Amino acid sequence: MSDDGPVYAWQEADTEADLPEFPRAERRWPGGTLVAAAVILSIAIAATFVCIFAVEHPAPPPERYGAIAEAPIQLPPLPAPKPAAPPVAAPPVQHMAPPVQAAPPVQAPPPDAAGKFSDSLSQGGMWPKAGDDQQARNLCADLANGESPDEYVQGTMRKSPQLTPAEAAQVVSDAIRAYCPQYANR
Repeated sequence: MSDDGPVYAWQEADTEADLPEFPRAERRWPGGTLVAAAVILSIAIAATFVCIFAVEHPAPPPERYGAIAEAPIQLPPLPAPKPAAPPVAAPPVQHMAPPVQAAPPVQAPPPDAAGKFSDSLSQGGMWPKAGDDQQARNLCADLANGESPDEYVQGTMRKSPQLTPAEAAQVVSDAIRAYCPQYANR
């Protein structure tokens, strides 16, 4: 090979003498690194032995070391209770019940009540159902006892969910006017 230029690794060298010499790098562990590795290894081995010993030999309870237990506190006995005073008789209680007001008698509905109620429902585009007569009579009895017709409006809405609140109130109002007109102005 000629000495014309640099020698590349991909070129073929004629002889080994033609190859350039590169300095060999010596790999040496510096002394401090080797010592540090030995110390870390020693600590790891010692920690392993401590863990194994702790598992096989758990710490004894503190009583084995002669811990001082607190002495129980002795309290003096309590004095005997004083005898209770004899009970004093209370004066007799007079019970006076409030005067009971009898519910006004439920009036019989007018003879044409069922027809009036059916007519008013028909005019509103509704049809009477079986049992409407008894419901209207119950409504009149509750009104006689001071109840409000609001529960009947809510019940009508539950039984006929297609009705608006105004329509349900109208049905109850029609029943009152037909079966118990004396409560129509409530």
